Amino acid sequence: MDTIRRTGSDITRRIRSAHTNLVSSPSPSASTSPSTPSREKDTPPARLVIAADVPEEQFDGTTKRRFRDEEFDVVKYVQVKVRSGGGGGDVDEVVEKEQRKEVEAEVHRVEDDLEAGERYAVVVVQCRSYNTAASLLLDICTKPMPKLCALVAYYPSTVPPSAITASNTTAFPPSLQVVIHLAGTQNFAPRDNAYFYPDADVGFAEHQHPNHQRLLHGSGSGSGSDDGGDEGKDNYDKVSARLAWSRTLACLRKGFGIDVSSDVEEVWERHLRELFIRRDVEGVMATMVDDHYGRDGKDGDGLSPYVNYVPTMIGGSGRQTLHQLYTEEFLPHVPPSLQLRLLSRTVGTDRLVDELLLTFRHTQEIPWLLPHVPPTDREVSVVLVAAVTVRGGKIAREHIYWDQASVLVQVGLLDPGLVPVSFKATGRTVEGEEEVRRVPVVGGEGVRKVVDEESEESNGLLMV
Repeated sequence: MDTIRRTGSDITRRIRSAHTNLVSSPSPSASTSPSTPSREKDTPPARLVIAADVPEEQFDGTTKRRFRDEEFDVVKYVQVKVRSGGGGGDVDEVVEKEQRKEVEAEVHRVEDDLEAGERYAVVVVQCRSYNTAASLLLDICTKPMPKLCALVAYYPSTVPPSAITASNTTAFPPSLQVVIHLAGTQNFAPRDNAYFYPDADVGFAEHQHPNHQRLLHGSGSGSGSDDGGDEGKDNYDKVSARLAWSRTLACLRKGFGIDVSSDVEEVWERHLRELFIRRDVEGVMATMVDDHYGRDGKDGDGLSPYVNYVPTMIGGSGRQTLHQLYTEEFLPHVPPSLQLRLLSRTVGTDRLVDELLLTFRHTQEIPWLLPHVPPTDREVSVVLVAAVTVRGGKIAREHIYWDQASVLVQVGLLDPGLVPVSFKATGRTVEGEEEVRRVPVVGGEGVRKVVDEESEESNGLLMV
């Protein structure tokens, strides 16, 4: 099968070319086999150490699974037993030195077990707000460690002075990739290597499952007790967690020298091929992640495959729901005249954003685009923006956006010259008018201007 990566050309032509090769393949399963991030066979494994201040059985198992899905070899879990001496002064200082020696010894044991050319990374999560696990690891890693290539720290209580220069930049070895994630309640941050999540609390990246947040997050009072004021509080924030995950992956992959951008493109283009050309629901589903449900039977973590055609809210979560959607509402209703052209593409660590030109003659109902609208036999052009998340080499999320007002104008359901009589202004425009002369939307001309900026004049609606 040809690899499809020549961006900027007509996707339909590329897909049809690949489709011919698929037909001649020994079996359809060869084109729909599970995909995982690819690395060269002689590349050393990406060893990963996870450190936290809780026992391993209390650590978020979903996070460990996601690292393994991305082909990181989780070789060790280190519980950083940060504790207070309880006596203050010299007693606390002695305890702190002992703690540091213990953690340093654990890290160096990992290095000692590595073969020549192998490297490792550390991800440290400070689960309990009164502990200093992440801060301690940050401090330790300011000293050169030849085989340590990346360090990711979640919610350190402080960034230690050893890790900050006089100009408020971080002072880690140049060869070490570092990312620090800070919650909105942590009002400190160095000028580089740190990301601030203003709408999130400590614990925002730990997935929800029974007792997890209750076990990890106490009162935050510094008492060292697990059963204080906010016990059971759920701090998981999906948006912040996803942003942090992408940045964590980018840091780790850069440290290990892993580039999977071609894999992100390939699985998405295979998805498009199965959807619009082969129209094979099993092929479509083979490009998507498996379901992931918690013990309560719900996908509270948002890790099952999810699709949302935003303007119409068509889509759903879970393989069964999406299988039914594609089988009943999508694949049987692809217009034979449909053409798809790639206008632009941006590829990130685990995400892809496409700008696509979709054109067709409206000869049948298209439930995902124009539900319950009978055919009008009109030509329609629409620019789609697809924001796609890839996890473990498969598609996890799709958010598809377009200008629905433009589509409605083109099929005759919306006339910009007809202002609803129910519209009531509560003030005046900058020209001093109280009435609306024209609904401020455009039809196909807006699409044409995306493809060719010289095709239409700008600012037409301002001249009405």
